[in-house]
Amino acid sequence: IVLQQDTRPTALFATSAVGALGVMRACLELNLRIPEDVSIIGFDEYPYAPLLSPPLTTIAQSTQSIGEVASHVLLDWLDSGDAPIDSAHILETQLVIRDSVAHL
Repeated sequence: IVLQQDTRPTALFATSAVGALGVMRACLELNLRIPEDVSIIGFDEYPYAPLLSPPLTTIAQSTQSIGEVASHVLLDWLDSGDAPIDSAHILETQLVIRDSVAHL
């Protein structure tokens, strides 16, 4: 719906690669050009992102790091018995620039 408005956004950020695929599909159906009319960025590197047309710009995160943190949290929880899991963990991400964003 936001892409059909008279004052549509010039860029969209999808919180997942699958969501970005949906945005790309909507642009195709509305005859909007990516990135000339709308730039698109997805989160969570998708293995086929470089193969899309245009290749999808993404914010990649390390699945290995996520697994390591999750396993440490789980082991700590198992060691402590019933201790609540209330800690936050910040992991690094990387912007992978491809052709789905307009270059200034």
